[in-house]
Amino acid sequence: MDVNDLSKEVPFPDVAMPEVRSMFNKVGAALVPLALRFLRALALSLDLDREFFAERHRLMIGKGSAAKLRSLYYPPIDGWQHRRALLSA
Repeated sequence: MDVNDLSKEVPFPDVAMPEVRSMFNKVGAALVPLALRFLRALALSLDLDREFFAERHRLMIGKGSAAKLRSLYYPPIDGWQHRRALLSA
């Protein structure tokens, strides 16, 4: 599921899974400040104005936004727990 607008007009599986929209809203609200912090650090590291990239991405997760909040599902791999224990030993 790719989401770049969290408004009520966007179709979500609200009937089957009412918690999905709420979860995307919470995750999106938490990630936008993090992304802006990263963009400001990137601008400063390139000797640009601190708001150079942040100003250009102010519409994150909203109408007209090119940024997407992507939900991917990777099913578990059989035996992964065993391999993980071997790698951490």
